Amino acid sequence: MKKLLMVGGALLLALNAFAEFAPQGTASSIISDSQSQITVAFSPKQGATDAIVTFIGEAKESIQVAAYSFTSPTIAKALLDAQQRGVDVSVVLDKSNETAQYTAATFLENSRVPLRINHRYKIMHSKYMIIDGTSVETGSFNYTKSAEEGNAENVIIVRNNRDLAQAYHSNWQRLWNEGKPYASKRKTD
Repeated sequence: MKKLLMVGGALLLALNAFAEFAPQGTASSIISDSQSQITVAFSPKQGATDAIVTFIGEAKESIQVAAYSFTSPTIAKALLDAQQRGVDVSVVLDKSNETAQYTAATFLENSRVPLRINHRYKIMHSKYMIIDGTSVETGSFNYTKSAEEGNAENVIIVRNNRDLAQAYHSNWQRLWNEGKPYASKRKTD
């Protein structure tokens, strides 16, 4: 726990120092130590979705996603592309995705991406991905077109930090275990 707090403190110091100089419109990388690499991106229209899609494209073994709102076809397609290249992709979403007019849940379920819906909380407001058990994407950014085009949001990607990824994975596993399979209207073969 001490190590995570130290990493978190260093991360905050790095972000505070970097925020003043962050270029507008693209994701930017910060090296926080000899191991971890931190990338930040913002919205609207400042590279947040692109940073997430690039991050997904780096996956070689696994991607676990926890998301509150998920309507971005670009991010959903990137997850499907990862699965099609052999990456183990699993997604847990908030219950609001069961009644939303459009949700990426249906697309992912129809594409046979393992997906669960978490009903345990008033809202499951998490927004993060864990890649290959070593890297994490998180922030205020919902995986939606609105978040990219109209909202002031942030994305932070921390690569090569196994301790951080393990902390997120433990949380993700709990959310997954609490979830129930998504009941889409999938057409059977």
